[in-house]
Amino acid sequence: MARLFLLSILSLAAAAAGADIYKWVDGDNVHYSDKPPAVAAEKIDIESQRTDPERIASLNAPADDAATAGMVVADEAERERLEAEREAKRRSNCDIAKRSMASLMSATRIYEPMPDGERRYLSEDEVEQRKSTAQADVDKWCNSTS
Repeated sequence: MARLFLLSILSLAAAAAGADIYKWVDGDNVHYSDKPPAVAAEKIDIESQRTDPERIASLNAPADDAATAGMVVADEAERERLEAEREAKRRSNCDIAKRSMASLMSATRIYEPMPDGERRYLSEDEVEQRKSTAQADVDKWCNSTS
């Protein structure tokens, strides 16, 4: 019973694989179909071939290499762009830190504005703390190479 079932399945698969193709000309047009038309048509024998995976891989390899090379170039360009952005940001932060340090060093009295518009003058300890923070910012942004 199982053999009969297997045999019938295989015969159906063979019939589907060997389907007929018909070609006919209608005026200026050429038509192809798997069903015979009402008009006279030529039966075409089509032979299928198995695909050779190794040949396909060898044909696609140069395209894959080119695509990978393009991605490497794009990645390198992106990396250079990001590095340039980081460098510009570092220079900007360095300039801000230097201006802040110069302002703290040149001022005789340092204050911060209060919400009511009044000024609160900083103590010597607070000024020294701000100067050390400003110096740390200068060291961080102006002396770093990364």
